[in-house]
Amino acid sequence: MKFSSALVLVFSLGVASANPIIEKRASTSDKATLGYATLSGGTTGGGSATPVTVTTLAALKTAVTGNTAKVVIISGTITGNEVVKVGSNTSVLGKSGATLTGVGLRVIDVSNVIIRNLKINKVLADAGDHIGVQAANRVWID
Repeated sequence: MKFSSALVLVFSLGVASANPIIEKRASTSDKATLGYATLSGGTTGGGSATPVTVTTLAALKTAVTGNTAKVVIISGTITGNEVVKVGSNTSVLGKSGATLTGVGLRVIDVSNVIIRNLKINKVLADAGDHIGVQAANRVWID
């Protein structure tokens, strides 16, 4: 009895350690395959626009403004105390460990926006939710 219990324990430890968690990062070429992001022609965000990497709040605000196609890659931690309005036809993707601290994103009265792979924290309650979506369509957040 002791032998079979020990064998089960050793086997279960081996199975648990043999399956590491694999982290898949968002790619600029990913396509929505289910849900509302697939409707009305799909949600493509900035599509194949040349990616721009940002590391500061000022650069982020500039990069996501306007309605032309754009892909914005966030690298590192961006801190602040405000909300950034994201324009139409925009992909905002975080590199590994990308974080917005005190910075919220607003998707208001726009279309075709993708926001993926970001940690967002410490946004003040007066600023609203970490990511606010209002009167927008074709939005993909994960």
